[in-house]
Amino acid sequence: GPALRKKATTVEGFCRKHNIECINLLKCDAEGAEPEVLMGIGDMWGRIDVIALDTGRERKGERTNQECKTLLTDHGYDVIDEKFGKRLMTFGMRRI
Repeated sequence: GPALRKKATTVEGFCRKHNIECINLLKCDAEGAEPEVLMGIGDMWGRIDVIALDTGRERKGERTNQECKTLLTDHGYDVIDEKFGKRLMTFGMRRI
């Protein structure tokens, strides 16, 4: 079908606009753009307790889990990967 264009925002921008100070669980399935979503967390890093990412083969057949794991650990999260059937999920839990 025809391409659909939508304006996007970042996690940081969304939280600022809606006066969100902390997030207990951020679940993200961005069809292969999960690393870019993480890069848009900005000043919300450290104010999100758990991040759950669908890091399966949605980026030209490649998984995004390694890039996501690096971003999460670099920002103070403990990380695990879990497979659910064919789905690969990457979880980041903020170190307290």
